[in-house]
Amino acid sequence: MTTDTNALVRVEHLGKSFGALHALSDINLEIQKGEVVVIIGPSGSGKSTLLRSLNLLEHPTEGKIFFEGVDITDPSVDINKHRQKMGMVFQHFNLFPNMSILKNMAIAPMKLLKLSREQAEKEAMELLTRVGLSDRAGAYPSQLSGGQKQRIAIVRALCMHPDVMLFDEPTSALDSLTTKNILELLHNINRKLNVTIVIITHEIAVVKAICNKVAVIDTAEFVEWGDTAEIFKNPRSDMTRLLLGYEVMKK
Repeated sequence: MTTDTNALVRVEHLGKSFGALHALSDINLEIQKGEVVVIIGPSGSGKSTLLRSLNLLEHPTEGKIFFEGVDITDPSVDINKHRQKMGMVFQHFNLFPNMSILKNMAIAPMKLLKLSREQAEKEAMELLTRVGLSDRAGAYPSQLSGGQKQRIAIVRALCMHPDVMLFDEPTSALDSLTTKNILELLHNINRKLNVTIVIITHEIAVVKAICNKVAVIDTAEFVEWGDTAEIFKNPRSDMTRLLLGYEVMKK
């Protein structure tokens, strides 16, 4: 892989170990502004560890991660400053259960971006309106469906005006119609707001629906990386063929 110093995110020789367990080994990755990148692989392959490493929720054992040209693995760098530009949407949403939806969305912009309550709630309501949930602003997370919680988690991250959004299995446990709606929302965020998106998933349908670059990870290492169309047409690794084969068997 050639090095592009202008890449929005650049990962160089990344490794992560938990004791004797090597979760990631010599990972190299470049993500350009405006791309939708999907990282796929079987359970336990290192997908989640890689995603969490991109904003240092997991600190790598070796290697470097550059975000907007800054080495964020450098201990002298204020990682919280850069995390504000990297929205994270967790698999289980991580909404505050004792706060209304509006407060869930407004709290981070008020604390981190120093917005007034009025401005933070105004922007939150605009985003809720965009995803058809303005009538749920006063509700609590326990009163929402899984699909509604996912949309709230996404627009909550958007309240911070991120340059890149990281998604951990955004369609897991959702029905087919809700999955379709979530993928349409991600597509609109990418196209209309020019937000770069990185998704980890085990669902080939997600890859086919939304992404333009695919990374396949197996037992801590990348086994394939490239344009989605090319990888679907000419998969080179056994794991990629296996993952695509699962999709064929489902049809």
